[in-house]
Amino acid sequence: EVIHRETEGNPFFVQSVFRHLAEEGRLFDAEGGWREDLDADSLDVPEGVRLVIGQRLKRMGEPAQAVLCQAAVMGLRFELGLVERACGEAGDTVLEAIEAAETAGLAFPASGPRSDRYEFSHALVRQTLLESLSAPRRQRLHLALAEAMDQVCN
Repeated sequence: EVIHRETEGNPFFVQSVFRHLAEEGRLFDAEGGWREDLDADSLDVPEGVRLVIGQRLKRMGEPAQAVLCQAAVMGLRFELGLVERACGEAGDTVLEAIEAAETAGLAFPASGPRSDRYEFSHALVRQTLLESLSAPRRQRLHLALAEAMDQVCN
């Protein structure tokens, strides 16, 4: 159930995540029954899935990847304005990165085509981006997001 929910039933992702968890011995308990304590937060993105998503990200270039990493820190859904503030970028830089992510099938408008809210096409895209960050880099992106949110609220 967790695997299906987190992969949204995508056959390639289901198979890859299942195989990965099986190889790590994380599917079954000591008695051979399904583990019931498996949760979405403990799922790692398997190498095969990471490579597929990584190739799509790589084609977008490093500036776009940096924008998407900032968006990933925000969550599965993110707002254009907050990402722009957190990245310290004005103009079209952030928007072009998000549009490139749309073209690559990695993100889409969350509330229709005229919305400034976007969503990653799959939780594994976001997770792949987050796993590419070092702990200090992730902390800095969280701080930048918190400062951007503070600016909007004050």
